Amino acid sequence: MARAAGLLQAQVFGLTLLREDARNGPALAGGLDGEGVRGERGGAVKDRWESSPVRNRGGLRHTGEGPRYCERDLALGQVIQSPGERPEVGLHLPELSHISPAFSLARAPVTVAPRQDGIHKLNREDEAVFELRIPISEFEALRPKVKQALLMCGHALNDLNVLANIFILAANGQRPDRPDYRVLGAQSTIILRLLIGKVHEALHTYQKLFRKGELAELIRPLRSEEMITAWKRFERQGERKTVTSRIRNSYAFHHPRAELMVKAFEAGAKEDFSIFLGRRRRSQFCPSAEEAAIGALLDELDPSVNYDTAPSIMSEAMNEALEDHAQLAILLNGAMVILIESFCPTATLRPAYLLPDPPDIETYGLPFFLADSFGPDSAIEP
Repeated sequence: MARAAGLLQAQVFGLTLLREDARNGPALAGGLDGEGVRGERGGAVKDRWESSPVRNRGGLRHTGEGPRYCERDLALGQVIQSPGERPEVGLHLPELSHISPAFSLARAPVTVAPRQDGIHKLNREDEAVFELRIPISEFEALRPKVKQALLMCGHALNDLNVLANIFILAANGQRPDRPDYRVLGAQSTIILRLLIGKVHEALHTYQKLFRKGELAELIRPLRSEEMITAWKRFERQGERKTVTSRIRNSYAFHHPRAELMVKAFEAGAKEDFSIFLGRRRRSQFCPSAEEAAIGALLDELDPSVNYDTAPSIMSEAMNEALEDHAQLAILLNGAMVILIESFCPTATLRPAYLLPDPPDIETYGLPFFLADSFGPDSAIEP
């Protein structure tokens, strides 16, 4: 039965990746519960916010009651910006004896608002960037193991968040009649493989740093419920032997068998064998090969998978990979917060700047091989 060719076109862009409660957005630390920003060690901090009249870009404004934390999953107070004015974020952070709540504000998930033309834009309220600053003198005075843990956790989170966000952007397309639709679909699976591999690598980093030793003894009793739940997810993964978990765990590292790739492509081909060639940067990409590789992997893991069931299996595997990223980010984020709260008493968090108006995700999701060749309206009629 057909496995691969057409699989990406049938399913990759149909994934439910951009959820309202998305944990796919960039994460810094802390966590949110269903009612408000998490307070010190899991408590919810209540507050009242309301919609404000739009002044230029609009936003939310504080009603004057309670501490200045947002009870919605938005990290931004009212944004006021006029021509020539410096952006001003109406968010007032407390003196930080504990920084978990303030970290949570910066971690608020990115949400995506659909537009009538089918193209998504990032919500303006999610474009605030916060800076956590540890004075260099204080950082240099930290114990070596604490310095190493902060730097290694930060590096692992960089890998995870960059790859996850690029994958989400690449997998969000709306125009199946365009040639780059097929290219982006195949490229998104390559990014997914890198993300899954980095999840494995980052999990190993976390285990090495915090499963035993003095840092483990510090972290373990201070873990939030969110961190404990995230860790249980990874403990259970070794017990699952479903096709979905096998795809997720094998996909990043497989080298498909050549004969299975040929079989998969010929069985399911709805497109000609294609190689896209760009005139700029000598770019070249062969989506047919990537489609066949996925088909070969599915055939090798479970020969009973057919064209009708393969898209849903791949969709579930992709969403599980993103959930792995989100849960691992909680572990790494939480560990960094505990370390900073424990050893960096003068650390400060402040709104740093406001990002410019974001581009269309569909356009922004083309930073790859053919980004110079294709644009939103660049399809060439036959």
